[in-house]
Amino acid sequence: MDGRIKAVEGFFKNYKSVLATESNTFISVADKYKLDWRLLPAISMQESIGAKKMIADSYNPFGFGIYGSKVIKFSSFADGIETVGRALRENYLNEGLHTPEQIMAKYTPPSLAKGGAWAKGVSSFMEELR
Repeated sequence: MDGRIKAVEGFFKNYKSVLATESNTFISVADKYKLDWRLLPAISMQESIGAKKMIADSYNPFGFGIYGSKVIKFSSFADGIETVGRALRENYLNEGLHTPEQIMAKYTPPSLAKGGAWAKGVSSFMEELR
């Protein structure tokens, strides 16, 4: 088994997150879109504490496309991981936004005014997965 899958699974189990069962999906999507394998799990922790605090039935632990009254929902966690992974590749990395700091400016602009707390959190979770 890929050691990264075990690392993601253990990471989410440590936080008692339901996302532990999606560890294989996180890695396969990261590989498919050539993402740092730690990025999606880290964003899900920063945005929803690993799906613990998210809009009911949204399967969106990434806070993706959620602002004001707008809510993007997915049919499953796997669907959300796939969609957000593809969006990160196409709309962020392909545009030169690679680090959590660079991604934050587009993904969650209000965090810039808060001293970059989002990027610091994502970076911290990524480091924990190292």
